[in-house]
Amino acid sequence: MEFVGHPLLDQLQAAPTREAARRALGIDDRTPVVGLLPGSRHQEIVRVLPVMRDAARHVLTAAPGTRFVLGLAPTIERRLAAHHLDGGPPVEIVPGQPHAVIRAADLLLVTSGTVTQEAALLGTPMVVCYRLSFVSELLEALRLLTDAGARATQRAAFSELAGQLGEPGVGTRAARFVLAQAGAA
Repeated sequence: MEFVGHPLLDQLQAAPTREAARRALGIDDRTPVVGLLPGSRHQEIVRVLPVMRDAARHVLTAAPGTRFVLGLAPTIERRLAAHHLDGGPPVEIVPGQPHAVIRAADLLLVTSGTVTQEAALLGTPMVVCYRLSFVSELLEALRLLTDAGARATQRAAFSELAGQLGEPGVGTRAARFVLAQAGAA
């Protein structure tokens, strides 16, 4: 068996830098940013986005000046997300740019899924949100937002993970391996 790397690495090559993402989203370098990535399924929005909205309200109280940006999946209608954000702090809804939201954020609130791998590989600290663990999520989120050492520890773990997945160019290496094996047969 030959390990050629993880295909997600190739997809992330086009991700903007943190500076480019913030510039594109109109975010100042000094502004603390929390990205919300509530998922791509209707039921995730209904169940998890209100928790994220409530967490955002508490984060804003503890860290005034924080900006919130929601990466809207193409399978979710803006109006559904806006409905479940109602009553919370201002949240900018950004459709079709999940990697820009991930890169621009200092901290992410995410649902479990591929986005957690993307965030880890792009090096953005995150808290994975579930409906039942609001208090513990909030405490961890505030710690990550206010403690640079905690963010650095999570980024170091992400860097180690990225190193284990190989380098971009997975498709090319896989094709070469298949061709070499076919030629040997």
